[in-house]
Amino acid sequence: MKKYILVLALVALIINIVPLSFASAKSFTTPTKPTALSSADIQSLINQLQEQIKLLQSQTQGLQSQLESPESEIIFTKTLRLGMSNDDVRALQEFLQELNFYKNKINGYFNLPTKKALIKFQKTNNLKQTGILDTKTRKVINELIAEKEKEEITDEDDDTSTASSTPSTLPKSSIPTSTTTSPISTTTTSTSASQ
Repeated sequence: MKKYILVLALVALIINIVPLSFASAKSFTTPTKPTALSSADIQSLINQLQEQIKLLQSQTQGLQSQLESPESEIIFTKTLRLGMSNDDVRALQEFLQELNFYKNKINGYFNLPTKKALIKFQKTNNLKQTGILDTKTRKVINELIAEKEKEEITDEDDDTSTASSTPSTLPKSSIPTSTTTSPISTTTTSTSASQ
């Protein structure tokens, strides 16, 4: 008898639950009728999409210009002196060679010709003539490199600009035109070159 009552209770429970589940399922599956958009609404959506396209195009152009222009400057960060041998010395030799201070083979070894060339550079730039790439000398070299990079960017902008036919009057310095890919530390700086 207990089994019979238990079965009846279970059947009654199922009878009450099943219709509720179908009713709730029906409410979730009933598709809603699409609302008709007016031509003004459609035109508004089109205008919004066109604005988004313009924004994306300008962002794309900005990213392309960032890829084309150097983001970081090559800077010297280590003290270099006679007897040292590494890629930083090689980069220093290349820098001094492009300024016509160093006329020997670039080999990455801080030899006597490298020291003499650095002394000439220091003398030309009113620095203490130590023949060592010290803090003050590094600062001057890094500022010259940053100034040269700014000039190159300005020259590129002038080349692409058609607004003015007047040539640029920026003074050209004898700073290297190529940047080396030696393991000299690279950082992003926004300091301006002060002379």
